[in-house]
Amino acid sequence: MKIFYELTTYNKNNKLKNKIRERCHSFVKPFLQSFYIATSGNTLTDIVAINGTASTQYGGTLVITHAGNSVEGSVNSKGIQVGINDTAVAITDYALNTQIINGTSTGRLEYYGTYTCNYLVSGSTASFDIEGIFKNSSSGDIIIKEVGLYGGYIYTNIPTTCCFIRDICTPTTISDGEWLKVKYTIQVTA
Repeated sequence: MKIFYELTTYNKNNKLKNKIRERCHSFVKPFLQSFYIATSGNTLTDIVAINGTASTQYGGTLVITHAGNSVEGSVNSKGIQVGINDTAVAITDYALNTQIINGTSTGRLEYYGTYTCNYLVSGSTASFDIEGIFKNSSSGDIIIKEVGLYGGYIYTNIPTTCCFIRDICTPTTISDGEWLKVKYTIQVTA
């Protein structure tokens, strides 16, 4: 399995400004734990959620994408996330180090949701994309230094949101009025 992420910025007129594509190498511990639970039906007692609290989880359903934007001032709970911290990734990371909050005030981005799309099988390769859209309405520049993917884990209506992927990316400046699209491409080859 290969995963790539792509950061694409658009200016105020929705014209392409910059595109960066890099290989993702930064799965963190909650990804493996959640995948293990989902495929085995077994219980794990030390899954650390994005708030730093460890919980017990039982065989259930993984939920990764979150369509629609989150409440003003809140941390978006699922889907693609962005942040401003470039501290090296550790396998024990459970959240972005400095996640950007949803909103229009200084230092915030508007979260427009995360969507799964572009499912494709061609020859011996299969892939799909997970895309998140963000807008800077904060009246200043924001420099993106980390990206990640959060997913929910639900068993009998007990939600736990975990960080599955956290990557340090090439610093990307989003000026006021500009848009950012972050895309993860998940690909397998036979």
